[in-house]
Amino acid sequence: MNQSQDRGFHLSISVVAIFVTMVSVLSIINQCGPAMSKVEEQVDGVWRSLASHATHLSGIARSVVHDGSRVPATLAAAMPHKVVSASGNKALANIHVVAVGSDTTAKQVQHVEQLIQRVGVLSIVSHTVGMSLQKPVTIEIADDESDYQAALQKLAMTKQSAANLAEDTGGFTQNSTIVIPMNQNQSEGDLANTLTHEMTHVVFNQNIGTLPSWLNEGIAVFDGMQGQKQVESAVTFAGDERQLAETILDVAQKHQLQPLFADEQVILDGKTSYDYELQDWLAVSDLVSQHGLTAIQDDLQMMQQHVNESTAFIRAFGQPESTFNASLTALLNKASTTKNQGVQLQCNVTQDFTGELEILPQGTTNWQGLDVSDGQYSIDVQADGKLSGQFKTLPVVKDNNGADARTLYISLLPKQPETYQGKKVINSGFAFDVHDGLYAFENAWVSLKDGQTIYTSTPSLFGVSITGVREAATGNALLPLFAAQEKVSN
Repeated sequence: MNQSQDRGFHLSISVVAIFVTMVSVLSIINQCGPAMSKVEEQVDGVWRSLASHATHLSGIARSVVHDGSRVPATLAAAMPHKVVSASGNKALANIHVVAVGSDTTAKQVQHVEQLIQRVGVLSIVSHTVGMSLQKPVTIEIADDESDYQAALQKLAMTKQSAANLAEDTGGFTQNSTIVIPMNQNQSEGDLANTLTHEMTHVVFNQNIGTLPSWLNEGIAVFDGMQGQKQVESAVTFAGDERQLAETILDVAQKHQLQPLFADEQVILDGKTSYDYELQDWLAVSDLVSQHGLTAIQDDLQMMQQHVNESTAFIRAFGQPESTFNASLTALLNKASTTKNQGVQLQCNVTQDFTGELEILPQGTTNWQGLDVSDGQYSIDVQADGKLSGQFKTLPVVKDNNGADARTLYISLLPKQPETYQGKKVINSGFAFDVHDGLYAFENAWVSLKDGQTIYTSTPSLFGVSITGVREAATGNALLPLFAAQEKVSN
């Protein structure tokens, strides 16, 4: 009945998006000679200052894009005249996956190729934006940070900029070249997200060139989440989605949200320290929720035809960008004040598990026991921590660690001792992040007798699985945005 000692997946504020525009600027500055060296030093200084305040960066949707239309032709990555898949698969005829660096293996290249097909990366991007690849794309796979840095330097990036970028980002796109560091994309979900995210940038580079930064990044994150959803359980994906959104709600609570259309200048000025890409993603999700994908595609097609971005937005969505920004800000402010109203947890118990479940609702110090066996269970956790449902309750047990206002725990108490990876299990269970009316599956944990605690993103342990999480606070303003993401992928 112990709480997990380190819940492992709390997201701190990311500064990756702040580096998006900086890298493009630095690469261009590098071509301009000594007269611009002072400017480069100043921008690098801003990056170092921001990086010093970031203790952890999100593992989802981390990327930097170079828009080919903004970079001198001499910086464009060389593309072979004709590109074919390393595997010879016709489904990848326009995608060339290659290994860079001495440590990257053919097995890693094959894994990326297979994941691209399994996820349907190109189909996701084309379905969202209504555009497709116009010429081949190269995906360079780097095994580690040093290989990633070397690949970035070959794209005419300064050594310092490449080093900064290689340390904290999960992907990079320039023109029709994508660079993916495998060490930053170790889970299937992360890799699927990054591949789809970066492919979106390539399609934009080939079809449009320049478009507003917030729309470029917002659609890329939206697509990346679609890719991630293909390889994660529904509970894991919904938990990831909510936790990412909550980082923006934290900013909204502090009244520090920046205007969508002003983000590039704010980034350059170093006046923000949160991940703009996530705000952009919520903005695109809101547009899809209100107007559907057709309006998104209409907006993009008008810009492809060189219609002014402001005019295109008004024609596609019936309002100026400033009006939409105001409504989005109001939506996020409202969502950030939603009270926790409880949750319904769907749980499946197989014959592999016999014992008890102990639930510790957020903000309480009493573990409430349930006697369970093979079957399906619906557990209603009310806002005050009381439980209801068709199950036999057991005596309450006091927790000695103090109340955790942000986390709901489910601890497993099997009647027979469990082992994990051949080692005796001391305690195990599931953790859910709770705030702003949202309940997000965070992780499963297994604490071993040797003192080690293992965390996984799979909501299943020893025959017990969490199969559904439904908030009682159905009025949370973010739920329609999540529903838009779900609807598009169905």
